[in-house]
Amino acid sequence: MVEQVAIALLWLVVIWRLPCARRSPIKRSLWWALLWLGLALTAHLPPAIAATDRFAGIANLSGLIVYSLGICSGAAMLDWVAAVSPPARSSGLLRFRRPFAATAIGLLAVLFIAAPCAEAREFVVAAEGDKAAIIGVGTFEVYFGYAMIAASRMLWAAVGKATSRCLNVGIWLMTAGTLAGSLFAVGRCALFTTWMVGLRVPGGNNLALVVTRAPLILAVLLMVLGISVPTVEAGRHNLSKIRNLLALRPLWSELTTAVPGVVLGKPPTLLDDLTGVRHLSIRLLRRTIEIRDATLLLRQYVSCEDWREIRSNLSASGLRGDDFEAAAQAVWIGLGLRARERGATPEGGSADLPAHGAAELADEARWLRRVAAARKSAAVRNAVTALERHQEHISLVSAGSAHR
Repeated sequence: MVEQVAIALLWLVVIWRLPCARRSPIKRSLWWALLWLGLALTAHLPPAIAATDRFAGIANLSGLIVYSLGICSGAAMLDWVAAVSPPARSSGLLRFRRPFAATAIGLLAVLFIAAPCAEAREFVVAAEGDKAAIIGVGTFEVYFGYAMIAASRMLWAAVGKATSRCLNVGIWLMTAGTLAGSLFAVGRCALFTTWMVGLRVPGGNNLALVVTRAPLILAVLLMVLGISVPTVEAGRHNLSKIRNLLALRPLWSELTTAVPGVVLGKPPTLLDDLTGVRHLSIRLLRRTIEIRDATLLLRQYVSCEDWREIRSNLSASGLRGDDFEAAAQAVWIGLGLRARERGATPEGGSADLPAHGAAELADEARWLRRVAAARKSAAVRNAVTALERHQEHISLVSAGSAHR
């Protein structure tokens, strides 16, 4: 049951990581390693063994397929190690990994033909005592074990060096998984050596194969977890960006409706914000830029006197610190929007308003979300209304003075 669960989880990861594999050559190598391993483990299930051998009419052909797929998995794992490791650290065995894999599969095929062909889940058990069968399966174990050991060494060197906690946990789990895979291969090689010299193991050959197979299933579970854990953090960051896009949409929509010239290309729809999962950083950057560009154009409608009145009006609201500054910016944005809507002439001596820029996109989005929230508050609405009345009063007084 545990084996079936491990195989199912492995296939879920293979399907899930397919888009990443298509975009990244390094991730593609690891994806191929997982795909070949998934195929090998699936082909080793009793129903698959029976169906393969019955269809081909060749006893234990499934064994040749399983171990060949395992060698392919090891070769893809070594491709991943070679892609990640510095060229100076690539050993001769690593450089010739593919010729060695082809040679190992060829040798396995020859030894399969030479071995007895009684039907069994493990043809090495069916050919008990036959050295050709033992050496054939041992060829797979040696190659697969070397791949796991090479991956373990590379991952061990990266432990603790990742910039995020989730990535560090993922590396630890991957390291543990490849070490478990190494233990599987070493245990099988020790078992086969025992058979080669004619010794018997307690409990029989079938039990010995089941026990030594357990580290492989553990390796699959650990590697699946190791690949999945770092994506939790990436998913959290992506979810935060989607929330920022949606939270800023009302402010962005209000500003770009008043100042459509700041929109870069085709305006995204609400459906795009809800369902789009690609290029989230670029889309969030575009949104903050468009909001900033629109507010820069609205600044010219706010005079120095307006800015003093804004701060004076909000001083009685009880707001302090960043909340006060966000509310002040929300008020002058509201005044600018109303002035532009009326077709007012920009002020000749516009106020020197604080920019409140941020070095990081997340900080900028956080600030603009604070401003967007302030735009909806009663304090800001009341301040905008009061300031508009004040401006109208000044206009009427100025007009009356001019008539006199």
